[in-house]
Amino acid sequence: MQRIEINPIVGLSAYRLSHIASHLVFIRPNLRGQHRPDKVKKAVLRALCDRYPNVWPGLNDIAAKASCSTAQARRVLRELEYKDRLVVDISTRQGKKGGRGKNCTVQYFIKDRKIFDIFQQQKWWEAIEETQSSQVGRATNGDEGGQISAETHSSENANPLIPASGMSKPTHGECRTDHSLTDKVRDTDTALQQKDAAPLAAVQAFNSFCQEMEERSAFDLVLWILYRAASIKSGAQIPQSVEYYREAKDNLIGQHDHDWEAITDSAEDKFNKHAYRLVEAKSPDLLAWLKEKAQQFAGRSAVA
Repeated sequence: MQRIEINPIVGLSAYRLSHIASHLVFIRPNLRGQHRPDKVKKAVLRALCDRYPNVWPGLNDIAAKASCSTAQARRVLRELEYKDRLVVDISTRQGKKGGRGKNCTVQYFIKDRKIFDIFQQQKWWEAIEETQSSQVGRATNGDEGGQISAETHSSENANPLIPASGMSKPTHGECRTDHSLTDKVRDTDTALQQKDAAPLAAVQAFNSFCQEMEERSAFDLVLWILYRAASIKSGAQIPQSVEYYREAKDNLIGQHDHDWEAITDSAEDKFNKHAYRLVEAKSPDLLAWLKEKAQQFAGRSAVA
C-alpha cells in the first residue's frame, strides 16, 4: 500500500507535539452526569503524536503505548477522528481492509495546527482565570468593611452578569428601542470600523430584534448568540457586526421554529458560565451595556 509523505510544521518535533498533547484536557461524561478527565484519550493521542508526522502504527502498538485494551484504543481513535476531529484517516481503500504487516496499518494525519491552537486557547483561559483570581484577592484584602460587592461576587453565580433575582421574562409590555450607546455614535459606518465594534453591533442587533419580538426575548437572544460565539468551536470570538447576530438568529429560529424561546431562556446562565470572562477581557464596554440592560429588566420585574 502506498504511503503519503506528510510535511511537519517547521520547528515542531514529535516530542514537542506529544508534550503539547499532554496538556490538553479531555472530558468524558458518565451516566450520572459527572464529567471526568478522559486519560485514555489523551494517552492514545500522545501515542500518535510520538510518531509525528508520518503516523501509521498498528492498533496493538497504540493500545500498548496508551496502556489500554485494543477495544478502548479503537473507540478513542473513532472519537478523535469523528468527534474531536484531531486526526484524519488518510489510508487508501486497500489499507482500510485491515490485515497484518508493515504496509497494512492505517495511516493517520494529525491536525497539528488545531492541537496547537487549542493548547494556546487553554493557556489563554488559564491566564484570564489567574488574573481574575488575583483581582478578587486584592479586592477582598482591600475591602475595609469586609464586604464584597454583590455585583461581582454573588453567592448565586460565580460570574454573574447581574444578581440572579428578578431576571424572569416579562409576560407583556412594549419593546422600546435602546439608545444608550447609539446616541453616542452618530456615524455608524465609521464606528463599525473602529477597533472595538462589539458594543455597537450588539446594541443595533438588540434594537433590530425588538422590532420582531419582546424586549426581554431580544435581550436573551443577544446573550445566547454571545455565548455561542464564545465557544472554542466558534473560535472564541465576540461578534463585531450586526450581520453576525442576524445570521445566528435566523439559524436558531430556522432549526427550532417552535421552541427557540425555550432554548434562550437559559441564555443568562450559559453566558455567565462560558462567555462572561471573554467579554470582560475583550470588550468591557459591551459588558457594561449588558449589565445595564439586565439591571433594567431586574428593576421592572421587581416593580411588577
